Amino acid sequence: MMLPLTLPLLVIAGQLADGLAYQLAHGHGIELNPGMALLIAVFGPHAILCVKAAAGLVLGLGSVALDRHERLVTWLAVAGFVGAVSELLALV
Repeated sequence: MMLPLTLPLLVIAGQLADGLAYQLAHGHGIELNPGMALLIAVFGPHAILCVKAAAGLVLGLGSVALDRHERLVTWLAVAGFVGAVSELLALV
C-alpha cells in the first residue's frame, strides 16, 4: 500500500514552518542553538530557510520510502511543528 502524500507534505510543511518561525524568532534568544548560531555566522540568517527547505524535501522524499512506517513519518512531521512552536514561544 502506497503512503498517501498527506504525511510527506506535512513533514515538508513542518520543516518550512520551523524555518519561518526561526526567522520570526531571530534576535529573541533562539539563535543560542550552537548549530544555528554557526550557520548564521557563516552564511547569514536567511541560510536557515535554505537548510529547512532542503531538510523538508529530503525528509519528505524519505518518508515516501518509509511507506510501511506511518508512525515514524508522523513523528517526523510533529518534530518540525514542535520546533516551530518552541521558536514562536520565544517571541512571547
